[in-house]
Amino acid sequence: MFCGSYHGISDLFKEQARLLGETLALRNFRVIYGGTNIGLMDDLAQGVIEHGGHITGVTTSLFQDQNITHQGLTKLYVTKTMSGRKAKIYSLCDAAIALPGGFGTLDELFEIVTLSQLGYHKKAIGFLNINQFYDSLIQFISHMHTNGFISDESANMILSHHDIDVLLDNIIEKIDLLT
Repeated sequence: MFCGSYHGISDLFKEQARLLGETLALRNFRVIYGGTNIGLMDDLAQGVIEHGGHITGVTTSLFQDQNITHQGLTKLYVTKTMSGRKAKIYSLCDAAIALPGGFGTLDELFEIVTLSQLGYHKKAIGFLNINQFYDSLIQFISHMHTNGFISDESANMILSHHDIDVLLDNIIEKIDLLT
């Protein structure tokens, strides 16, 4: 999971992050995320924890020193660097979902997309498009494709939906196709 360290301006972001955590727990998904207790990351984690789910955090020693590491996780990994953190998250997950977020979320998202595009892995990747948050990015990806900078396959690599269950069903279907 990739998501913001802020809540954003709409309560809908927080509500949907918590609901995603709840839904993942109830559907018996194992969740891997950035390991902090701030922003949408905390909301997601709380949704998983409150509904008895399994959640693994991957944080950095810097975040641990700042006391923003979530204390209620099933498992926690601590890395020295952000690059190490991302690599560990990628190695543990079968799929990635991006909730709304900022530069860090986009960095994580585009790194996992690029690694897939280059053939380093085959993971399902999706946007939880809360309140049309990712519409402009989806349009830009289409613009890159139309202008010949990404292939047909790459243009269709990222799944997107505003409904949690529909997105999760699409991700499961994609995982099945990739394996």
